[in-house]
Order: sequence, then C-alpha cells, then structure tokens
Amino acid sequence: MIKIALFSLFSLTALADVTYVPKSMILYDGGNEFSAKFDYFQSIKNIDSNGNLVEFSEGESYYRADLDLSVAYGMSNDFQIKVGGILRGNSSSQRVGDDLYSYSNSGAKSTYVQFLYRLPKEENTEYTIEANYEYKLFQNSEADSVFPDEVILGDDGTNVSIGLNVTHYFTKSQNFLTARGLYRNPGENLSSEWFTQFEGGLMWNKFSLIAGLEYVSSLEQDAYGSDPENKPRLDTGNTSLYNSINRSWTAPYLGINIALWGVWRFEFLMKPRIAGSSTDIGNNYIFTLSRRNAKKNDMELKYSAFKEYTVEASIVKISKTRDTVIIDAGVIAGLEKGSKIDFYFFDYVDGNKLIASGYVVKAGANKSMVKITKKYDKKRVDESTLARGGLLKN
Repeated sequence: MIKIALFSLFSLTALADVTYVPKSMILYDGGNEFSAKFDYFQSIKNIDSNGNLVEFSEGESYYRADLDLSVAYGMSNDFQIKVGGILRGNSSSQRVGDDLYSYSNSGAKSTYVQFLYRLPKEENTEYTIEANYEYKLFQNSEADSVFPDEVILGDDGTNVSIGLNVTHYFTKSQNFLTARGLYRNPGENLSSEWFTQFEGGLMWNKFSLIAGLEYVSSLEQDAYGSDPENKPRLDTGNTSLYNSINRSWTAPYLGINIALWGVWRFEFLMKPRIAGSSTDIGNNYIFTLSRRNAKKNDMELKYSAFKEYTVEASIVKISKTRDTVIIDAGVIAGLEKGSKIDFYFFDYVDGNKLIASGYVVKAGANKSMVKITKKYDKKRVDESTLARGGLLKN
C-alpha cells in the first residue's frame, strides 16, 4: 500500500527546505531571515544621456562590488520589516591621452529599511504593498580636478520607493509568476522613475530555476535633461551609473536557488544590463546566502499537522450546488461507500490547508461521488482542490 504524505513539495518548502521566496511572500509573526548578498557589476560600455554607446579604450574598466547584510522579521502574519546596510567598493581605470589612470573607493554606502504589508489573498494570487527607505552614508562634492584622488561611492540623497508585488501560484504544479512595480525617487538631483520586474520559475524540492526581466523607466524630470553639459560634474570614474540624466535600463536575468540544511538557501543570479540611457552596459553577478525561519501561525500549524493517506485524487466534476463532487478514484484505489474524504487547498504560500470533508455516497471502479458535509475554510472546493482518503494516521 502506497502512503501519500500530506506534506507535499509546497509544505516541505514552506516549513523545511526553502528554495525560493517570492517578492510578495512575507514572514509570519515571529519569523525571521538573515541574508548576506554579494553583488558584483562589471561595465563593458557606457551609454550617454542620448542613448549613444561609448566604447572603452584599451585598458579602461569599471567595477562595483556591494556587500548587503540584512535581517527581516515578521511583526504579524501580514506585516514584515527588514533592515540592512550596504558596503561598497568601486574601481575605475580611465585613459587620458597615452596614460592610464586608476581610481578606487570603498566604505559604508547606506542603511535601509523595508516594509511589506500583505493584502487579502485571492485564491492563488497574493498582493503585497512594499515601501523602502534608503539613507546614504556618504556625501559627494563637485569635482575640482581632472585627476581625482578617488571616485565617488554613488549618488547623494535618500532613495525612497513604494509599490506593489503580485504573485500567482499554480496549485497543482511547481511554477509561479510574479510582478513587481515601484514608484521610486532614487536620490538627490536624479529624476523619479518607475521600477518594474517580472519573474517566473520552476520549483523542485532542493532547487529552483528563475528567469525574469528588470526594467527602469525615467519620468524625465531631471533638471538638466535639456542641458546635460552643465550638470555639476562628479568624480564618477569611467561609468555612467552615477550622476545620470533621466536614466533607464533593461536587464534580463537567469538564476538558480539551492536549499541547504533545511532553513538555508543559496542563490545565484546572472543579470546582464543590455540596454538603456545614461547608464552602463555590463555584467551583474549576485550571490546570496540566507537563513529563513518562517514560523506559521497556530491555525496553519493545525492544518499542517502530518497526515498520511492511501488515496489521493483529483476532482473531475462539481454539482451546481457545490455540495457534491466526482473524484477520479474508486473501488480499485480502495474507496467504498462511506469512506471519508478530506479536501485540501495547497500552494507555495499556504502549504496544505484542510478546507472541507465529506463521505463517498457512491463508488465505481475508478470514480466516486462524494457528498461534502463539513467546511473548515471560506475557500471553495473546485477543480484545483485535492481529495484524499484512506487516512492512516494523524
């Protein structure tokens, strides 16, 4: 007799091995996550404010490396706060005539706080409001020399953004789609912009494959948009990433996430910046190591109690009154008239949730009619709901 565990891949992922955390998924009350992210960017070409490519001369280069340390905490089942800090190192080589000059700088770049609030979930789709505030820990001054002692760490001012995350979960597969949209004021003397992100992927028990697209579109509010030559000059080095004018960029990406030791996960993302304006073309590599303790509330723990069944079936037909269903399992699978059937809704967010139960009123060889007699949740029994019978233990 084959035992079918109630903890499917999704509940194992939610409670043990964590391979991926969508942007809209927040920690439950008391849950926490520690992350260390290393973000490395290598410029290949510059793009000026008119969208023209500027090639590097022999020996010229620009590199940026960020170390982002953060901790997130679930303040309630619908509200999460995250705080962190970023250390940055910049290195630039630039040719003037026949001479090649190299500059660098490193130090504390910024601290930040992020707030996530979960809106009411609609079946397989989840919505989260996101707000971010980043405070820069450095101060730039206008360049006063052709040959600076060091390059700047980034753009001045605070980075503030607010927006919405949306994730759709496919309950009977290991796939997901997520979208993220933020209105962002990125800093002093920079135009406000729209940040959008689309992401999808495939999940397995120990790893996930991720693919997505990041796009930034300027709102064209830069005061020097029509007069770029007179914008105050900063020691940016051989890059257009900073002190930009109405910047924009497009960056597709691919990634793989691996679950380690239950609550740990390793993420690798390759995100080349391939087009834009007032930015750089280049390669971006991101490595992240996180430890997530995603506690669940008492009700979800109750629904997630380990159970084993001998039969797992799909719903093939539902009556108009929704109190009777036909499932694709019958006498051959071990069901008979009077057998108890439990109905479960499950996805990546909720794990397995018992939503209803009933009894077989008529059993055929490969199909059975089930009368729903009790409901435990407002979610309705439909074609995506799983039916389980032959309970062995609880």
